[in-house]
Amino acid sequence: MFMQVATAPVTELKSAKKGGDGEITVCYLVLGIWSENESPGHNVLAALGFDSENAKELSKIAHNDAPFELQMI
Repeated sequence: MFMQVATAPVTELKSAKKGGDGEITVCYLVLGIWSENESPGHNVLAALGFDSENAKELSKIAHNDAPFELQMI
């Protein structure tokens, strides 16, 4: 038995051409998941503490409006 895989979202991601050189980054994937209110992915991110403020900050990083710094904990 084979599972059917929906290809429309993948096609949409490929045509989105996000990132500096046309690549889809993790930032864009997370922001896309967050933008789907009441979706299971949105609920998981919210349960992990992700909120609208985090989304705004991530959006700035994704669009190179803010420097990305790796912070050591």
